[in-house]
Amino acid sequence: MVIVIYLPFLGLKDIDVAKAVMDIKAQHPNKPIVGVFMTKNEFFAKLSDMEVNVPFFMFAEEAVMGLDRLNQQRKWIERPITSPMRFDVDAEKAAKIFSDAAAENREQLTTGESLQVLSAYGIRVCKDGEAKNADEAVALAEEIGYPVVMKLNSKKISHKTDVGGVRVGIKDAEQLRAEYADLVAKLEAKGLMEGFEGVIVQEMVKSDREMVCGCAKDPQYGPMMMFGLGGVFVEVMKDVTFRLAPLTPEDAKDMITSVKAYKLLQGARGAIPAQIDKVEETLMRLSQLVEDYPSIEELDINPLMISDKNGEPIAVDGRIKVSLT
Repeated sequence: MVIVIYLPFLGLKDIDVAKAVMDIKAQHPNKPIVGVFMTKNEFFAKLSDMEVNVPFFMFAEEAVMGLDRLNQQRKWIERPITSPMRFDVDAEKAAKIFSDAAAENREQLTTGESLQVLSAYGIRVCKDGEAKNADEAVALAEEIGYPVVMKLNSKKISHKTDVGGVRVGIKDAEQLRAEYADLVAKLEAKGLMEGFEGVIVQEMVKSDREMVCGCAKDPQYGPMMMFGLGGVFVEVMKDVTFRLAPLTPEDAKDMITSVKAYKLLQGARGAIPAQIDKVEETLMRLSQLVEDYPSIEELDINPLMISDKNGEPIAVDGRIKVSLT
């Protein structure tokens, strides 16, 4: 790659130098050449009326970024081409959940249904269960083992944290009953009881690393898979990357290594490294899910917790929205 830098004090006319550079480019069409011309705006106005075969920039930083993008494209083209993987899944279980929701004319799956679909596709979800009342919630918690997390399960509300629908660190039955009563009272006060299905009681996964993964349907390109830093940071830090579905193993690996949070997954500050192969598999299983069900409009696992115990990726919350048309 060649960067030609022009400075006005050289005593040459900028446009003459640009023409000379373009003549050289014409003789060597396969050589990446760019020009950095630190000159007046009139120069770039003249270029707009000419047939150019070289990109010209005002500053060197822009030229280097352009060549870097070109090199990224070279690496992309030279990648080995493999086919998306297919996994054995419980297709019957997933199909029933989607058909039941469609029968009720619901676009939004409940949290419980979403987690069941993810589990049917072989994605590790935390131990959990659905409870219709406080007594059932306590029984589930005792089976799972304290501490537990209690989450609102509703056919109408998808963003549970916005309404105080997530209660963490519940240590015993007394606290669980109190949290359940408080949740119901707040929903009643806000007129949000419609669609209330009870709660989901989950094991509390200990982790300081929260990732996000999922899919959104682009009107032009179709399903776009997403991965990055999750939890409350997903909208603030915006450390996420996207790839077209279906994902190949190379796509999944690229997604994980391209985000800044990859250093956290590697085990920064003495943390146990994440099971990267399992994270890759999670992404590919999600890709298979959206390929099997084109009606899925939105899907996300947020957070995908990286266990402090063994680095295993565990889905602790899920949200799936489908199109009924």
